[in-house]
Amino acid sequence: TSADHLAAVSELGIKSLATNWFFAEGFQGGGTNFDSWLLVLNPNTTPVDVTYTFYDTSGNTLATMTRSVGARARAQVWGGEFDQLRGKAFSTRITSTGPIAAERAVYWRGYAEGHATAGATQASLKWGFAEGLQGGFGLYQDTADRDKRRFNTFYAVFNPNNAPATVTFDFYVETPTGNTGKRVVRTVPANSRYTLWTLEVPELAHEKFAAFLSSDQPIIAERVVYWGANFRSGHASLGTPLA
Repeated sequence: TSADHLAAVSELGIKSLATNWFFAEGFQGGGTNFDSWLLVLNPNTTPVDVTYTFYDTSGNTLATMTRSVGARARAQVWGGEFDQLRGKAFSTRITSTGPIAAERAVYWRGYAEGHATAGATQASLKWGFAEGLQGGFGLYQDTADRDKRRFNTFYAVFNPNNAPATVTFDFYVETPTGNTGKRVVRTVPANSRYTLWTLEVPELAHEKFAAFLSSDQPIIAERVVYWGANFRSGHASLGTPLA
C-alpha cells in the first residue's frame, strides 16, 4: 500500500468495569482534521444512563450530554456532534448509572491514521511514562523518503478537581554517559486540560527520555507521540499510576 496507509489502532482490553472514566486527551477538527470518538460498552443485562462532560484548558465545561445505552450494547459519541468542541483540545469525564467499559479513539488526516486507549477509572498523584522522544534521530531515517520522521511528544493532563493542581514533570534523558534530569512545573486550573509539548523544553531536543509526573491534586495523565510530516503517524497511551 501507499505510505498513507489505513490507520492501525490497537489497545489492550479493559480488565474491570467502572462507573467513572477519565480521558486527558481529545481534539476535534483543526488543520490535521482530528476526529475523537468516546466508545462505551454496557455488558449488563439492564440499560444504563451515561453522561459525557467535556472540559477545556481554562476550567470551562464545553459540553455535556446524557444518553441511554441498552443492555449488552455499545454506544459511541463523536466529538464532531458538538459545535463547542470544534478546533479545540479537551478532556472528558464519563459517568454512568452502572459499571461500563470506556475507550477513546482518535483519527486524523481523513482516517489515514489513528490511535486508541482505554480511560482511567481514577485519578492519581503520580504517573510514570517510559517512552518519550523529541526531534530527529539518524537511525530512523530513510534517505529515499522525504519525510524525515521528526518525533513530537505531548503529555496531556486532566485535572478533574475543583482546585488548581501543581504538576511537576521530571524528565530522565538517555545519554551515552547515563541519565540526566530536567524538571518542569506547571499549574493546571481546576476542571481543566493541559498539554506539555516537549518541544517547549530545550534540554529535550533530539533526545529520548522517560517522564515522571507528580501533582498535589489527583490527576489523569496520557502521552501522545506523533512523527513525520503533518503528523504522519502516532500512538497514545495512558500513563502508569504510581504508588
